[in-house]
Amino acid sequence: MNRIAIYTFLCVLTALTAFSTEAIIAGSGTDDSADRKGPTLYLGLQGHEKAVNEIESFMYFVPMISPVTMKSSTSEVNTQKVTIIDCKRDISRRDFEISCVFEVTGQGSYRHTYDARQMIEWNTRKHKKGDTVKNLLDYIEFTGSGRGSFEIKGRFRDGNAQVEEVEVNFSRDGKDSPVTVGLYSIEAKNGRYHYDNRTDERIAQIEKLAFKDTEGNPKMSIKVGSVRDADKDKSLFGSLCGMIANLLIDPIAINKQGNDAMLDLGMAIYEKQETFTFRKAANLSDTR
Repeated sequence: MNRIAIYTFLCVLTALTAFSTEAIIAGSGTDDSADRKGPTLYLGLQGHEKAVNEIESFMYFVPMISPVTMKSSTSEVNTQKVTIIDCKRDISRRDFEISCVFEVTGQGSYRHTYDARQMIEWNTRKHKKGDTVKNLLDYIEFTGSGRGSFEIKGRFRDGNAQVEEVEVNFSRDGKDSPVTVGLYSIEAKNGRYHYDNRTDERIAQIEKLAFKDTEGNPKMSIKVGSVRDADKDKSLFGSLCGMIANLLIDPIAINKQGNDAMLDLGMAIYEKQETFTFRKAANLSDTR
């Protein structure tokens, strides 16, 4: 069991805590994207008809929380669509909880890839020159169909609703999460680090991400479903690694722009808005 814990600590914890608070501060300053608009999510919360969204719009929050540049890509054949199919509300005089179930249908995959040069530069500066740098984040991908939910919690202050937490649950009703992140290590060749020299590639299945209203630099909580080698299928051992990882992973610092966006989305759901428009993500490359 100790070996498994150490293995999981190396292959997940290091990667998911790769960005220090300093990095997030550097990536969350004022930029010209603040007043520019990103895609619009159609929530369909008035009960007239179910609103259908492209997977690109649904996953737009990913580059918003990233402190390094990302680019997006869609599989050649892609029919993925996202719809909110049900919302349950529990509202009292002091607080409220909302659970909105979403369903992703269709085939294909949608991926956000981290800029390898920026990722490598940031991580190697914290290591002795020539050392192997382990578990860098490569991508986050949504593959195929699935069912999940937005879990929103808040309270009333001076008569006004305030969202305090938004949790995105990618695994619901017994279905495995279709969301994964790619990890890799990298060795120095002739004193230089290059993405082509990556080794030890792994895949971690992500079940939940949670965002909270907090003072100072925001952090995101993560729940992992499994961890496996990139060339192997999901196994009981990988699921066990994921269970242990959840005991070890601390919340990680994220870009404030993305954290605010998720809390604003939670408020839009509370207010039963028909649509929600993201701000332009500062770290999303226009090229694919």
